[in-house]
Amino acid sequence: MTNPPKSTVEKILFTANSVGVIGALLYAIIAYFSLSGEIPTHYNFQGEPDQFGDKGFILFIPCIALFIFLLFTGLSHFPDGLTYPKNMSEEGKEKMFRFTRLMMQVLAFEIISFLLYLTVMDVQIAQDNAKGIGTYTGYLFIASVIITVIAIMVTCRKFK
Repeated sequence: MTNPPKSTVEKILFTANSVGVIGALLYAIIAYFSLSGEIPTHYNFQGEPDQFGDKGFILFIPCIALFIFLLFTGLSHFPDGLTYPKNMSEEGKEKMFRFTRLMMQVLAFEIISFLLYLTVMDVQIAQDNAKGIGTYTGYLFIASVIITVIAIMVTCRKFK
């Protein structure tokens, strides 16, 4: 199967993901020089920092965002890498691939947005401009990823 063209939504998500990764990297690099010694490296269930580390850790989270972006973008270029049911038609395979590629961009968007938010909040907390990331931030992130994965699984069962 050839790689079908990307939809407008996929292009928008790809652009948003690119901007998010570049923004997180630039923000972290610029902020690095204005940070004092420590930044938050872990948060408790209330969204308050409970561990701190060297300011160099501020570059780690944007690097994870870059890795996620490259991984999901790379995977979306290989339609033959997906495992299809044996009795699926070529048309069904193409529909499933288009949907899966879109959902990878959606998942990447959710993850990169969360990591960008964490990068900004880590800097804000280190500069005493904020106390934490918010009580429900982690829960909302986990819920959004789980809901997206469930939607992918349910929808993929419909392709024939």
